[in-house]
Amino acid sequence: MPMGFPLRTLGLSKLLVLALTRRLTCTPGGLRQNVNNELLKDIIAQESVSCQEYFARSAPLLDHLRKRLRACNQVQTDRMPEHIEVSEGYVYYEMDNRYFRCTLPPDRLVPWYKALDSPQAELLVDFQDLPVARLNGPFFPVRIRPSSSGQHLALVTGSFEGMTKGLLLRLGSQPQIIWSLNNVQSFEWVTEEVLLFTLSEKLSTRQTFRLVLSEMPGVDPFMENVYMEHDHRFHVELARTRDRRYVTLNSISRDAAEVHLFECRSKGAAVGPLLMEPRTHGLLYHVESIEGRLFVLATDASDGGYRMQRVGPGSLGRHDWLELWRPRDNSRLLDMDFFQDASVACLAAAPKELPGKGGLLLEIISYDDPAQVHIVELPQWACHIRAGPNPDPLTSFFTFELSSPGCHPTRLRCDLTSGRLQTMHCSTGARKGRHQEVKRSGWCTVHQLKAQSVDGANVPLTLIAEPRAMELPSERPLLAIVYGAYGIPLSLAYKPEWAVLLHSGWRLAFCHVRGGGEGGRAWALAGRGAGRVKAAEDLAACLQMLHSAGLSRPSWTSLITASAGAVTAASMVNKVPNLVAAMVFRAPFLNVLESMLHPTTGGVQDRDEWSGACNDQDIGEVISIYCPLHNLQPQHYPSTYIACNRDDEHVPLEGTLHYAMKLRDANSEHARGADGAGQSHFSSVIVDVQSGGHCGPVDGEQYLEQLSKQLAFLWRELGLI
Repeated sequence: MPMGFPLRTLGLSKLLVLALTRRLTCTPGGLRQNVNNELLKDIIAQESVSCQEYFARSAPLLDHLRKRLRACNQVQTDRMPEHIEVSEGYVYYEMDNRYFRCTLPPDRLVPWYKALDSPQAELLVDFQDLPVARLNGPFFPVRIRPSSSGQHLALVTGSFEGMTKGLLLRLGSQPQIIWSLNNVQSFEWVTEEVLLFTLSEKLSTRQTFRLVLSEMPGVDPFMENVYMEHDHRFHVELARTRDRRYVTLNSISRDAAEVHLFECRSKGAAVGPLLMEPRTHGLLYHVESIEGRLFVLATDASDGGYRMQRVGPGSLGRHDWLELWRPRDNSRLLDMDFFQDASVACLAAAPKELPGKGGLLLEIISYDDPAQVHIVELPQWACHIRAGPNPDPLTSFFTFELSSPGCHPTRLRCDLTSGRLQTMHCSTGARKGRHQEVKRSGWCTVHQLKAQSVDGANVPLTLIAEPRAMELPSERPLLAIVYGAYGIPLSLAYKPEWAVLLHSGWRLAFCHVRGGGEGGRAWALAGRGAGRVKAAEDLAACLQMLHSAGLSRPSWTSLITASAGAVTAASMVNKVPNLVAAMVFRAPFLNVLESMLHPTTGGVQDRDEWSGACNDQDIGEVISIYCPLHNLQPQHYPSTYIACNRDDEHVPLEGTLHYAMKLRDANSEHARGADGAGQSHFSSVIVDVQSGGHCGPVDGEQYLEQLSKQLAFLWRELGLI
């Protein structure tokens, strides 16, 4: 039996396929799919049967990979609580769906997390005891904010279907829900009686409301709109400054930002909103406050890089912003945190020539003497840094995590005075025993390479392998990872699937193509609109370079991507299908043309990404050049596994199913050949439809099950079993 599943093996008649294709072509791609449609239900059922039949023949391999993934998913670092807050002499934190409060150590030289060892921690609320009827089913906390007095708790919950709900609780011996509302995204307390929150609608968050609590018992909170964003390219979100003096209302697009300030007070009416700097194309900025001193992290028009600036006493506008610090040449700012006397910048340095270098470092910038920067080089095995938790700006330590694709996260702290690094050993967050000096414990080698694209551009490439897999250049199974959209860099953080592959002798190639954030703003802009073609050419150049170096061969090369990254990968195989043998698409965006010609409100924000700066009448012409679905053609495509989700609001399920059918048609037409002789091997096209939103299953076991299927697919299609 052929390895793949052409249309005839799906049991779909030509009439059914034609009906679906016609409806999909006419349906606006950005509209939410109607999974209740009988035709769609029938197709999903057929895909489910085909998927089950495929993996039934790989049951032993699936079981083996499932066990290995579960073992690699066991976090070896000590667990830190979530949603940690330091306020009014207390440390608040969440653990296992329960919310606690404990007293902050009176000695400010003692780290805040020492309080987490206290046996007198007070249980404020067990979220599992809240009435399920008010929560519309199982949930998990997404955002938690206690009021300054600790009498109220604001909570955003998330569901496994990707929905959110805002709750307001009155704490006490029996916590009560006094207010709830669907689709709340972010919130912050302005005063003890006033809560600001944002509300999403049609994938866009553009409204901000004020919720005013009544002092009279039994009176419901009063809600009113305080801000409405009228530009569909912008979305709004709320944040709180480190010193809790301001709540910032941030209107953000991909090319501009505008920030309003609300001054926080313990009592009385809030002051604001106060405009910082009107939105200007090319200026992105964020506002922070420490001990009443306002700081701005803003982009520079010349290169799009961020600069730290202090706001002068004259006004809030940028003509009074004084630059204090900027990243060194050939380094990229990843994150930044502000403390009482200094700020800490997390940076990725330029790729080093020597192998095994991760290139991550910290820079500690004193507010009083910003020219004297303390540089802290991080362990060479580390590829990813995650700042936090750092809930207390008055502390003298910066906590963070380091990891790499094959190395579990290691939690560290950096002394802001000496720059000394120490590992943290925590139970519920506090250290156990003495700190140990950081050791270079990474077992994977990291190689920073470059591939030359068609137009001569040098494309960065991070190759990671087990040391024995790199001792001699030899062909090995290779998995290429790519994204290249929205100016977002590829994550090089630990994942259990990467660890399983590395332990099995695979090589991982992270391809930092144009459109991503690895090369700064100019690199991201180069991959927009018609530049999507360059992103696909970059990916092809990376694969060709790896093959020519003898690190793998096409029949042992696979490709994995997610969401918008599927545009890069699928566009590449439309042009050069013979560089990989198998692909895995997670919640892929493949029908770009239909989605952008008929966008929803949320889709309008994406037009600049996919069509560039072209006029509305030229959008179709630009996107049609690279759109994966509309450029499928009769040829032998790599075997493809597509994981998609019923409740995905960002990528319509119908468009994904349409792509899978056209891909099978293209393979079948090529297999028949001009003389009708056919072909002995069909490429597999497996569609795995699961419940959940765009990010896939939230449940840990479902997540591991999906990962085991994806790895089993790669093993089988590369002929490794």
